[in-house]
Amino acid sequence: MAAAAHRRPLALREPLPVADDDLEADASLDGAGAPLAPVPGYTLLDLVRAVAEATADDGEVVATVLHLLRSGSVRLTGSFRGERF
Repeated sequence: MAAAAHRRPLALREPLPVADDDLEADASLDGAGAPLAPVPGYTLLDLVRAVAEATADDGEVVATVLHLLRSGSVRLTGSFRGERF
């Protein structure tokens, strides 16, 4: 088995501002009744570029981006805002 490639941490720039009406989490509460923190917003291109800097494997880029989007860790802004993946 080949040695694991050195992985660099993702270097995302500051998130883009997301309109208040897009931040459903702001009005939501977690299980303990505390307000949830807003989710950072990035363009799809920014997200893909940042993940691609950490790996040369295209499949890993796609899998990581999908995980980040589906888990709600990031929210897209721009043309893909509100789209489901």
